[in-house]
Amino acid sequence: MAMRSRPVRATATPGPFALALDDGTHCLFRNGGAWGGRDDGYVGTYWCGDPSANLKVLCLPRQDNGTCIDRSASVWTVKVGQLGTPTTHFPPPQTRAVTSAWSAGN
Repeated sequence: MAMRSRPVRATATPGPFALALDDGTHCLFRNGGAWGGRDDGYVGTYWCGDPSANLKVLCLPRQDNGTCIDRSASVWTVKVGQLGTPTTHFPPPQTRAVTSAWSAGN
């Protein structure tokens, strides 16, 4: 059976693969692997900086853009916090401004 290929289409709003935040932190889009959770339902989408800091860009699973970047204002923002076990309680995520975003394109 021959496989038919379908054309690849760019998304209307491409998600960056890397971010720089207003505190100098650099974050890379999640690429597989098992990550922790937290009791407020947030999940990680970007890994940020020093591994010992356990810092992630967070979003709620119902957010539909996949990157969890708030693009509603002229300065984009993200929620940042830690992950642990799904029942671990952490302080509410902090809001950080995105100062740079890197996307791939053709």
